[in-house]
Amino acid sequence: MRFWWVFVLLSLFLFQLEANPEVRIRITQRGLNYAKEIGMKLFEQELRTRIFPDETGTEKYLFGIIDYTVSRIQITSISIYNSSVVLIPGNGIRLLIKNISVTVTTRWTLNNWLIDYQGEVDISIFELSITTNMIVTQNNRGDLLVSVQNCQLSMGNIEVQLNSEGRWYYNGFVQHLEKVIRTRLESQLCLNVILRIQKETEVLKELKGVFQINPLIQVKYSLITPPEVFKSYVDLDFKVSVYFSRNHTESPFVAAPFTLPEKNNYMLFSGISESLLNSITLTYYTTRVSKVTFSEEHSSYFNLTTDTLSRVIPQVMQHYTKSHPVRMKLMVTAAPVLRLQNNSFTIEIPCFVVVSALLSNSMIKPIFAVNASIGLKANAVIAKQKLIVLPQLQRLYLSLTYSSIGSFQVQRLKNFLSYSLQNTVIPPIAAALKRGLQLPTMAKLFLSEAVTEVKKGYILISTDLNYKY
Repeated sequence: MRFWWVFVLLSLFLFQLEANPEVRIRITQRGLNYAKEIGMKLFEQELRTRIFPDETGTEKYLFGIIDYTVSRIQITSISIYNSSVVLIPGNGIRLLIKNISVTVTTRWTLNNWLIDYQGEVDISIFELSITTNMIVTQNNRGDLLVSVQNCQLSMGNIEVQLNSEGRWYYNGFVQHLEKVIRTRLESQLCLNVILRIQKETEVLKELKGVFQINPLIQVKYSLITPPEVFKSYVDLDFKVSVYFSRNHTESPFVAAPFTLPEKNNYMLFSGISESLLNSITLTYYTTRVSKVTFSEEHSSYFNLTTDTLSRVIPQVMQHYTKSHPVRMKLMVTAAPVLRLQNNSFTIEIPCFVVVSALLSNSMIKPIFAVNASIGLKANAVIAKQKLIVLPQLQRLYLSLTYSSIGSFQVQRLKNFLSYSLQNTVIPPIAAALKRGLQLPTMAKLFLSEAVTEVKKGYILISTDLNYKY
């Protein structure tokens, strides 16, 4: 019996591993190069402000044992002439920093029973190189992890310029001073590279986050598989859950597989699946925010009466000789359905419309009811780090379900209802869609010149990035 439970749990686990992402993000080589440039600038800034640990010790020298101190070791200038990011298919990334020139200043003292000298020294280091190997993965909570496997540093020539008198005496100390500086830089430069990578890794964790669409609805991003490294890009696959803030019910929609273009003309590509968009509309529908009622006092666009309605449907006049206010009640009967095809983004909204007369005794008497299928065409744009949908009425299908005034051609209502929908019903729906879907972003990093394309089953976002220092 236990075997079957294990089998079921294993099957569910494998199903989760093989699930298609709702959102896929592809960071191209161009994007990684931009990230590397940002990292190098921040790395240089940090090194210029960093004071390395002091060095104290004793050395046998000319007149016996001498105590020495090397203090305030500080990089005053650094120039990085060559750096690159190399992707290692699987899960590896290599950072190469070559041909670095560094100028270091420090204070030193030499003293024993006979002498007491001190001074400053400028040390120039040329052809310094740093190689760092990293692995990208995820932990069991879905956090993105970047771990440094090793850091190797090599130095070229070192030139020492003493800024004190008495050089004839302590020029012999230069060789030991070079060794001290070399040892300090070998340990501290790699440490600073690792610390910088760790800081960036902490920022990357923001890619897993919870965003509030409105007070009731949340969107949660989490990695479903470890990042996959290819020769010229890195793919990140996200599971996106849309739910009530107080009720974490999984969406019934399952993402279909989709592929992103293998191009390098943008820093980042992102695919937003059709299933995710339908999950959002389903959640909106479940919250009942889509139930809309319009009457004379609720709409500034209309003065709905039986007289105005009789101009569209003459039978109304036969049953209502006296003018009465008319109330139109529209209810969305099922969650809107979004469909994505190549260059085509449509939204189907099934509705039930009841048109009633408000009698003098305050009673409401239904005149007729119709099923309506509202077809919207939509454009997807990026604004304020969000995917925003802009809908527009494309078509309207009507079918009569009830009439207290006898049969009539329901198509006569099309123009009337179309105008009504465009000015009353569609605006609140458009307002909800304009709230947008918050895209996973990082601190100080913003989308730039983003372009959207509608593909079969997903929306493709192609964008560059802009870092705000």
